[in-house]
Amino acid sequence: MSEHLMCMLVFTMWACCRVTSGVCPEGHYGFNCSYTCHCTSGCDSVTGCSGGCMKDWSGPKCTIENVALNKTAYQSGYHPYVVRHSSYAVDGNTDQGTFGSLCVVTPSLEPYTWWEVDLGRPYYIDQLAVHFRTDYVAPRNDVHVFSSLKMNQTNTSHLCGVTTLNSSDVTYITCDDTAQYITLFQGTNNDDVDVYHYKPRTRMDICEVEVLICTAGTFGDNCTDFCHCQGQSCNFVTGECVGGCKHNWTGTQCNECDSDHYGSLCIASCSNRHCDQTNSISRCDNTNGQCDNGCEAGWTGTSCLQKCPVGRYGHGCNQLCSEKHCLGETSCNHVTGKCDHGCDRGYISSDCTKACNFAYGFNCNMSCSSRKCYGSLECDQFYGRCREGCLDGFELPDCTTGTTCRAGTFGSGCKLRCSERHCDGDSTMCDAQSGTC
Repeated sequence: MSEHLMCMLVFTMWACCRVTSGVCPEGHYGFNCSYTCHCTSGCDSVTGCSGGCMKDWSGPKCTIENVALNKTAYQSGYHPYVVRHSSYAVDGNTDQGTFGSLCVVTPSLEPYTWWEVDLGRPYYIDQLAVHFRTDYVAPRNDVHVFSSLKMNQTNTSHLCGVTTLNSSDVTYITCDDTAQYITLFQGTNNDDVDVYHYKPRTRMDICEVEVLICTAGTFGDNCTDFCHCQGQSCNFVTGECVGGCKHNWTGTQCNECDSDHYGSLCIASCSNRHCDQTNSISRCDNTNGQCDNGCEAGWTGTSCLQKCPVGRYGHGCNQLCSEKHCLGETSCNHVTGKCDHGCDRGYISSDCTKACNFAYGFNCNMSCSSRKCYGSLECDQFYGRCREGCLDGFELPDCTTGTTCRAGTFGSGCKLRCSERHCDGDSTMCDAQSGTC
């Protein structure tokens, strides 16, 4: 493998690790690090910008883009005494200069005048801002703002809004339209409203026009709300997603974690916790991960990540290992209650709560019927003791088959000695049951 390919592989692995660990590469943030920071400083991997915004961008999180900046602009004509190119109104400079020297001025002697900007491609435009000259207000009266998919439509396209003499120096107008062209149109003679008697007529003084859109994946008044639509942007006003949500997200605006995820970016999985799954759904709170319906058996805590304390098990950790019959009183499994080292003598079943039935010993592996008891067949579950002793030739305590008397003994319970029989030869050997030499 070449050194170049090796470097590319290492970089890719590094980037993937940063994304999956919740730390985005520099300049990116949000779910899957899919958002770009447009601030000069202070971009958090989760919440985005908190510092100043780059040129073209604005808003609390620098998610509002001015798509009119430095785009092609033109107008119906120029004032003979104030010739400023149409592009002055989209140069990003809101400083008006002395007596509006940095503003665009249209003619005053025409029946109507207009100014237009070509955004380069269609955008959904929720809002735009028009910066008027502050020291001379008459030309701002009755300016009609239009949007269109075609150029030079003047006053025949979609009307976004109309300004008045009392409109703000920076007037925000809602368009709610998809358009490529924004046109400001003046067809009113404003001589009557001019207190300075400059005879503005159909003149417009335009210092800056900003066409403001939310960056993809954001919506709302300040573009501070996030949507996570699958394959397309959401409605910039309502946030509605029409094509479904990206994985981990749900809701009309795809800004809520689905039932199996939680956290600020919905990347933490509820399935990694031990929430109660009675309804076959591992639900947890989509903000903090707390289990909505409590924990599965064997787990505790608000997030169900802690095992039951030693000596307890089951739902709510309410059951005690000490109530079982574990070998040597050892601990039991925190979920099922199964004894960690098996059952004590005389008990069986997975949780060591069932006593031996006509059996005895460890794991009830000795059969009561295999004993050679004398009289009563009552069977002790622990050692299988015969209450009235053993048949001749078998020893206590359980008188089992194959447990014949030790050498030199015979009779019931092997209590008699062969040496007392005075046998010829080796007097220590005799029949284990009858004592016959």
